[in-house]
Amino acid sequence: MKLKRNHLIAILILVFIVGLYVSFALINQYLFTLQCEDGHAKVPDDCPQLMLLTGEWLRYPGAQNPDQLCLLEETPVDITHIGFMEGNTFLIQLSGENLKNLSFMLPRARGSQIFIDGRKVIPASGGNITSADVFRFSDYLNPALHEHNLVLQIPLTGRYYSGYQGIILGEHNPLLLIDQFRYFADNLCIGMYIALVLFCIVLFLQKHSETYILYLIIFTLISAYRFMSFSEHFAVLPLFQKNYQFYRFFFFMRYVLCRAFIHPPQLRQKPFTDYAIIGMTLIDLLVYVFMPSRFSEISIILSHTALAIEGILIAK
Repeated sequence: MKLKRNHLIAILILVFIVGLYVSFALINQYLFTLQCEDGHAKVPDDCPQLMLLTGEWLRYPGAQNPDQLCLLEETPVDITHIGFMEGNTFLIQLSGENLKNLSFMLPRARGSQIFIDGRKVIPASGGNITSADVFRFSDYLNPALHEHNLVLQIPLTGRYYSGYQGIILGEHNPLLLIDQFRYFADNLCIGMYIALVLFCIVLFLQKHSETYILYLIIFTLISAYRFMSFSEHFAVLPLFQKNYQFYRFFFFMRYVLCRAFIHPPQLRQKPFTDYAIIGMTLIDLLVYVFMPSRFSEISIILSHTALAIEGILIAK
């Protein structure tokens, strides 16, 4: 009876997480969007405070010169179903009398560059664009033009600019509130990681024989490092400046935890999944040392494979 209750609780938690994720995705995709058609969009005079710029954008491979895009062959793509965006240049032509009164932000910059009417958008800090930067269109628009070109360049970073991260248009103050809320959420998550590590340390001090708790502590620290390296609020710290990606080895630690919970300690026979995980970890290490440019891509493939192996382990 207790086992069934635990299964029910786990299922309810999973349904809640998936439902929350889907809800946010639907809100982003369908609520207050400015749709582009073939790379063109007109900003309405009575636009809401916030709008997500979406629809069909013009895509050019590589980091193209914004002044020479008109000479290249254009490819309209639906930006919400494009998959990976990195390594491409995108062009959107915006028009509308209300455009000069609006601001914009890029919630996940990842080293991207923005040009408006040929002028490069530069933050007040003079560094790279971050999620905290909000820019006014009026500072960059060429008043002599009826349609204004917005060019977004996303470099090849090896970290995968997965999916459409959004360009948000709207009034200046609501855009500033978005980043303040994200900063609060990031700090809340880090606080939860710290609390989990302290809780695990207390558990291990109470019962030293439960060695899997040490793996849980290490896994939590790796997960916290991964979270902080992806958060633009923490990624500016010197610890993340060289783009270390050690956290991509975490699938091995995750498997060890799964193994500890599934199999009793006295089990001596090693299933084939143990050797598969060890082999994958060695491959990942060799790629990290000798093929660093492919490390991110191959690690993601190996991590997904490790999830399948964990499923096999649980099924056995």
